[in-house]
Amino acid sequence: AVATEIQAGSYVLMDTAYGQLGLPFGQALTVLATVISVNRSGRWVVLDCGLKALGMDHGNPSVPGGEVWACSDEHLVWSPVGVDPLPAVGDRVHVIPGHCDPTVAYHEWL
Repeated sequence: AVATEIQAGSYVLMDTAYGQLGLPFGQALTVLATVISVNRSGRWVVLDCGLKALGMDHGNPSVPGGEVWACSDEHLVWSPVGVDPLPAVGDRVHVIPGHCDPTVAYHEWL
C-alpha cells in the first residue's frame, strides 16, 4: 500500500527523443527556468538551468519557440524565433529535457 519509488518512465513523461517521432502525445515534463540575461541585439537569452538540472545524454533539451545554442553546467543559451518582444530578466521559460529519466533523478520533487 506504500510506494517508496516510482519509475514513471519515458512513456508517461516523454522527452525530446519521443517528441521527434510524431506520436500523438505531448511532453509532460519540463524544467521551469528563469531568464537571467537577455541580449536584445543578438536575440539570445540565458536561462538558469543547464547540465546539473537536465538529462543531456540524449542530446540538447528544447525550448518551445526557439533554438537551444548551448548548455553549460548551470546555464542554457536559447535563441527565441518569432518571439516578440523577447522575454525579460525574471521571466519563466519551460525547458523540455533531452532525456526525462535522469532529469527526474536530479530533482527532489515534481
